Amino acid sequence: FEDISFNSYLPNLAKLYLTNNLITSISQHSFRALDNLRYINLNANNISFVHMKSFEGLKKLSYLILSDNPIEIFDGVSTTSSNLNCCSYLTALSLSGNLISDIPQFIFDKLSKLETLELNFNKLKIIREGSFRGLHNLKSLYMSNNDIYAIENNAFVDLPSLGTLNLANSFIDHVLLHEKRLNLEKLIMTDSNLETISGQSVRSLERIKSVQLTSDS
Repeated sequence: FEDISFNSYLPNLAKLYLTNNLITSISQHSFRALDNLRYINLNANNISFVHMKSFEGLKKLSYLILSDNPIEIFDGVSTTSSNLNCCSYLTALSLSGNLISDIPQFIFDKLSKLETLELNFNKLKIIREGSFRGLHNLKSLYMSNNDIYAIENNAFVDLPSLGTLNLANSFIDHVLLHEKRLNLEKLIMTDSNLETISGQSVRSLERIKSVQLTSDS
């Protein structure tokens, strides 16, 4: 099927697996009859469009997987009312394996409970200041295997709880962190074009326990 919509009330349904189908879009209020959902897995479909109100009303939803789809942008991302803002109870979100090339400001600003964000295997090029605004409880950020070549000043300033950052397999050739202090404990930048790490960046990483910079080249 190409679209999904659940109109029958299923009060006990907590987990929904819809992986490896041919779903192309998620319509408005697709899951509104499933208000007890805690977990949705839509991995490996053909989803290119997610409506602004697709997940509205799912106040218990904590885990959402949208990986391995051809998602490029989200409906309404240019405003503070992006379609992810109705998922304020999420603790884990996977958007890996899509075609996302940019992270607009404010797209995550209502996801204050999010702890894990996966953006591996996308088309990201620049990590901008404000891209992660609102993610005060984010502990793990995975952005490996993108086309990242630049990180703007203070790109991670909104992530006071961030413990793990994965930027492996990127085109970043230098690290210059302007944040006064990060709480990072694990930094992964294997197989990148890394040449230099500034002294200021090192001072920002005073809590670091593990750094992986190995390259196979």
